[in-house]
This record gives sequence, structure tokens and C-alpha cells, in this order.
Amino acid sequence: MSEAAPATVPAPPRDVRWAPVLRTELWLLIGGLALSIEGLVLALVALVAGQAELPFDDMALDAGATHANGIVRDVEPLAPSLFGGTRHRVRFSFTAVDGTEVVATCYSQAAVHDPGQRASVEYLANDPHVSRLYGTHKAPTPPWLSLLVLGSLAGGFVALVVWMRQVLRLRIALSEGRLTSAKVLSVADARGGTRVVYQFTDPEGTTRRGVQRIRPSELAVSLAGDFAPVIFDLANPKLHRIVTPADFRSP
Repeated sequence: MSEAAPATVPAPPRDVRWAPVLRTELWLLIGGLALSIEGLVLALVALVAGQAELPFDDMALDAGATHANGIVRDVEPLAPSLFGGTRHRVRFSFTAVDGTEVVATCYSQAAVHDPGQRASVEYLANDPHVSRLYGTHKAPTPPWLSLLVLGSLAGGFVALVVWMRQVLRLRIALSEGRLTSAKVLSVADARGGTRVVYQFTDPEGTTRRGVQRIRPSELAVSLAGDFAPVIFDLANPKLHRIVTPADFRSP
């Protein structure tokens, strides 16, 4: 094993402060928040530009629609939308398979329909009001927008879940893990602090190496000559971190 660890770090179970562990894997937190905010902003813009209607219904119709014959009631030209593509609002009516008379609206890029014209209708059997004429869109916003919204929200959610998992794992490791001294291999200035490269030997004789950014205010406390106090997880020695007494609350 490495040199004896300083006695200033409390013995387990330690009361770990949240501040040091919340700073771990910040890129996941920042990326997750950025993707989530992007998805929410796009959804809000789509709701406004799409008249409170997102293009998810088009995906459902693409997946499995029931067909019927309908009649075009009227066609209304529209100004170009924020996302482009929509030029005409088409109102139509049809009779669903259960006998329900449905009047609905869809959107088309070109004026290919005329009032009174018969046209093929696609609709959901369990919700006939989710319908459109063949070759048109149910929503005025393009289908790719729904994929972008869903992708941003899903990516942001996954990143935040992974970040929280890392935070909780590190907090448990710092609370219950073994304290040792790691040899400092190099110290260099880096953006946001000082980059410290260190290594230690775990109980199985495996040499572990880590890289950690330490704030200038913590540098003198963290490093004692050529050694630094490190806590590692006994069950997973790959999880380790340089610590200072300030990372823990006094017992």
C-alpha cells in the first residue's frame, strides 16, 4: 500500500458535504441541462408556431392509420410558418368506421385540394379526430421537429440521470471508502484550477491512477509534499478521489 494517510480526514462512516460531490462529471450536468432546455424551448416554439399542436400525431398516423373517404370543405392559404413548409390549411370531413361524423383539419405545402373534392383520409381508429388527408400533415410543424424535441428531452434526461448516479456513487464511496495516501505524479495549471495526476496501490496490489482538478484554495490542504489523501471504494477501486477535511462535516 501507499504511505499512511493523514489523520485529519474522519473515519467512516463520514458525513460528506454535497458541494464536492456535486462538482463531479460537470459536463454531464451541463450537457443534460442544455439538452433539456433546448427540448423545452423547441416544444414551446412548436406549440406557438403550430397553434398549440405538436407533430406527434403524424408519427402515430405513420405507424398505423385506418383509411376512409372524405370530402374537402375548404382550403385556406397561410403565411409561411416559422419552420417553413406549411402553406395551406385544409378542412375536411369523413365518416369513421364506427359511424362517427368527423370534421378535422390538416396542412399541406401545395394547394392540391379544392373545396368539394373527394379525398382519401388517414385516421386513428381509437381517436378519429387524429386524422389527415393522404399526402398532408396533421400538424403545421414538420415531423422532424418532433424527433428533435424528443431527442433533446430524452438525451437531457439520460445525461442528468447518469450524472446523479455518479454523484450518489461518489458520495457513498467518500462516506464508506478506505483512506490512503496517493503519490502525486504531476501538478499543472489548468482552466478552473490545478490539474493533479496521482497514483496509489489498492489492497489487491493494483496500481490506480487518477486525474483531478483542484481549486487553488484547496491545493495547499490537499497536497502534503509528494502525497495527497485519497479515498477509494473497496468494492470498486476504480472509483477514487483526492479529498480534504473540508469535504466532510465534523462528527
